Amino acid sequence: MKCCSRLNFDVKQSANLLTGMKLNPHMLRAYWFHVIPQRFQFSCRRWASKRSKAVNNNTWIVNENDLRKYSPAYKLEGEHELYMVQQQHERSKVRFQKLPLHENVQQGLYKNFPEIRYCTPVQMRIIRAFLMNRFSFMVRGWNGSGKSFSGLLAALSMYHEFMDKFSSVTNHGCQVLIVVPNKNLAQQYQARVEKLVSGEPLQEPLQKVSQVLEVSLFRIEEVKRNLPFILIADYRDLERLKKLNHPILGQILTNLKTIVFDESDLYIPTEGRQRRLSAPEPRTSSTSLSSFIHLCREHSMSSKTNNDLSEKERQTKMKNGTWLPSLIFISATNSWPCADYVGSKVTNQLGVIGINRKFQPYWNLNCSSKIQHFLIEATRDQRSDSLRMEDVKYEYAREPNLHFSIGDAPLFYENVEMSADMFVNLIRKTLLELYKDHRVKLAPKKNILIIIPKEFDVSWFCEKYQRIGTSLLRSFECYPLKGEGIPESHEQKQIAYVANASEIRGVYLPEVSHVFHLWSTLSAASYLHIAGRTGYLHKNGMVFNFLLPEFLRSQDFESLNCSRSALLVLQRIGVRPHRFFEEK
Repeated sequence: MKCCSRLNFDVKQSANLLTGMKLNPHMLRAYWFHVIPQRFQFSCRRWASKRSKAVNNNTWIVNENDLRKYSPAYKLEGEHELYMVQQQHERSKVRFQKLPLHENVQQGLYKNFPEIRYCTPVQMRIIRAFLMNRFSFMVRGWNGSGKSFSGLLAALSMYHEFMDKFSSVTNHGCQVLIVVPNKNLAQQYQARVEKLVSGEPLQEPLQKVSQVLEVSLFRIEEVKRNLPFILIADYRDLERLKKLNHPILGQILTNLKTIVFDESDLYIPTEGRQRRLSAPEPRTSSTSLSSFIHLCREHSMSSKTNNDLSEKERQTKMKNGTWLPSLIFISATNSWPCADYVGSKVTNQLGVIGINRKFQPYWNLNCSSKIQHFLIEATRDQRSDSLRMEDVKYEYAREPNLHFSIGDAPLFYENVEMSADMFVNLIRKTLLELYKDHRVKLAPKKNILIIIPKEFDVSWFCEKYQRIGTSLLRSFECYPLKGEGIPESHEQKQIAYVANASEIRGVYLPEVSHVFHLWSTLSAASYLHIAGRTGYLHKNGMVFNFLLPEFLRSQDFESLNCSRSALLVLQRIGVRPHRFFEEK
């Protein structure tokens, strides 16, 4: 075992310490604690009497972290560390006007986002690194901490600073590229740009400020005519254009100053156990981040070619990132393997925000403590054809590394229509429980989110179940999220957003406090983003996960059944599900 520096603690507490370590000390035995340089030992007289003079086979060399874990002050220290992590994602007392944002951006922020007055410490660090340092960095922060929003504020500040410095006649080209994993997030970026630039009259049309790139002949020609300062693109569309060797890529990548990869862990091909334990959707394994970055280097180098440089100097500049735009990687599940890959394969100048290298439990994945998680198993009575709902009994996996292969096999549902009918009935029963008198405070006040597996078509689901609820006044109108924009919240209308798990990563849904999830993943990272659609800016939220063992199938269930596999996913992010039904 690797030894650390010695731990200073009261030797009188040694009996309690050993009891906590389940060594069962006896009053007739004498324990010696030896302070040795660079390590810490303790031994017993009975054990020491049997040892030889040359080798001490009965002396324990204990890691300092293990001793601290059983010490009385460990709990307080752990709570303090968790409190410090929470402070980074809660709203601080610093207003956005204290940050180096352009005054036009601040006016649009205060006019159209009145609920956002104070920034979080994570937002402060992102904006300052984006505008003042201009180097590549990677961000890891909780879902709902405002990471993407702060990056957009900084990008718009860059645009206004450029327009103040140069005239509107100057052709600025595309200088900021925002790469997103789905169409819903791209439309949300564009909607926020339209709100933020409405504070002051623009010097040029909105199409020259920001556009969403779509792979169609009409849209590409429109982007060519009005090349925007900020371009928002789906990564799959960029991959398609790269394979076609489309000339629009040369116009986009030539003048780039910054590339923002939102939900960046989807594009970084990390390997090993970390990838298997908390990997995102398998479809992203075919993406090639390094080849896309190399393409950016080539176009940037072609626009900045210096004939005086030798071939060796040119290769050196390409390697150290001199001809590379500033790269910003943002995600709640970024980790050190992601940073190591970018640092070794892409650029050797990379900063990190919110990524702690020292050992942390739960594979470095954390969820906000304001979100309550429920895991409910539903079975159907064959005689009465009624649904039976019960909380899954919590079982802690003592050796979770033995189950590292859980999640490799695909997860699917056999009967889609019957599964959908059971899922909708489960939602209605859950809402009926929430609207009871003693639980009415926990009931949804406005909108809800319904997550369905990839086998379910979102449009089909919304057409079949147009409204879901317990009564006319307590029902939610189903709205599919298919990349066509998110509707604004209405005072008299309660909305049930319906989407697949892969299509809502990074999307902010207004006034969503409850998530109803028909279990669709065995990836800890994927579930963390599902639960993160509620609890925005450290607000309260509830996530209801429903298991249907009758229809849910996977080869992984041969070694670990359905309920225990779901519990293992929750354990990997440090979540213990709450009990929803009262004990009889």
